[in-house]
Amino acid sequence: MDLDEYLFYEKKKNKEFSDTKFAKKLGFSTGYFSRVLKKKQLPSAHFLYELDKHSEGKIDIVKMLKEAYEQKEKG
Repeated sequence: MDLDEYLFYEKKKNKEFSDTKFAKKLGFSTGYFSRVLKKKQLPSAHFLYELDKHSEGKIDIVKMLKEAYEQKEKG
């Protein structure tokens, strides 16, 4: 599952869940979280670690990192 899907399903399960709250739970600013989500910034190793931990492994972080690098190469 990618990050967008995870956020979508979490919001459906819990009406109080938000991108802002999740970013804070991960320990990152909402700006950084947004840039990573929009693939405008490469996720750090620490971000991927926290994402994997807090999503209980539901997000495919290897796929996410690969897509981020592919986006970066496109310009």
